[in-house]
Amino acid sequence: MATTTSSTSSSNSSKESDEDSGFIKLDSNRIFLDYSLNLAREGKFQEALSLYAVTAKQGGHNPEIIREVGEIMINHYISSLRKHRRGMATDPWSCCACAGVLVEPVTLNCGHSSCKKCIIKDLKELCKKCGVKYRAREDDPINDGEYIKVSILVSELVRKYWSRELHAVNLRNEGNKLFQRGEVTAAIERYSEALSMSENDHLLISNRSHAYYKLGNYHAALADAESTIALRPDWGKGYFRKGMALKALGESGKALIAFFECLLFEETISKPLKNDIYQALSSFITSTLQKQLQEGEGGENGLGSGNCYEADSNDQNLTDTLSKIINT
Repeated sequence: MATTTSSTSSSNSSKESDEDSGFIKLDSNRIFLDYSLNLAREGKFQEALSLYAVTAKQGGHNPEIIREVGEIMINHYISSLRKHRRGMATDPWSCCACAGVLVEPVTLNCGHSSCKKCIIKDLKELCKKCGVKYRAREDDPINDGEYIKVSILVSELVRKYWSRELHAVNLRNEGNKLFQRGEVTAAIERYSEALSMSENDHLLISNRSHAYYKLGNYHAALADAESTIALRPDWGKGYFRKGMALKALGESGKALIAFFECLLFEETISKPLKNDIYQALSSFITSTLQKQLQEGEGGENGLGSGNCYEADSNDQNLTDTLSKIINT
């Protein structure tokens, strides 16, 4: 009888010990996760991600922590860099909003001109070039509501000297309609035809990049995205196109950098852009962990080295690059 009691007591003690061990392990993971968040809040993103990766290896991936770290990174980036943002660099005969050829030009009270379509979309009524407040909408003396007055003189000059570019805009609009109908290949052909008339139209190249992406031709999409950036380095959508193509190609670290560069030029941070950043960040860490697991436990480049990214030599230490961008 005493033997049975002793055996039962030993079994219960072992069970309690296992439960205690499990509690300690769970609590340790939570402590590490909280610490990684605190490091992120202090702007120590490389250390935060490295610690998170160690914890993820032991306790599994935690998407909520990634979202929190990503949100902290976004806010830090915006607050530190956006105050230095300047207006879009355009020549006097380009739209100060889209930087393309002027279509139905409207002259603002600051002296700059913009496409009528861009004016309609601009709810803030701030000149993108100089930041001056304008009012282009006027009361219609005949009909109720407002109307926007197009500059006849500027329109005539644009038609006279930039007729090929205007024709390219018409072709681009045709390509956009084809794309919306799902005729992506036909849309690409139309964009390419338009580019033969206006080879430096960044809007055309960006649209073609998006069309290539939809077809799954990610290398072509990336090439057009990089051409867009080369033409308009101060336009956020070019970086967004680049990020999407890189993410599809499995280059999550480089995609993450492109998305953060996009943030600098976007006036509003959309929920899809935030989600793309979270996904790229999560994929970056997951792929890094997978590479390290393939290389073996605790080796020269393993997690025990203190920097979870050293193993990713092909990316040339992308976290250092990202850290430089964020802390500029």
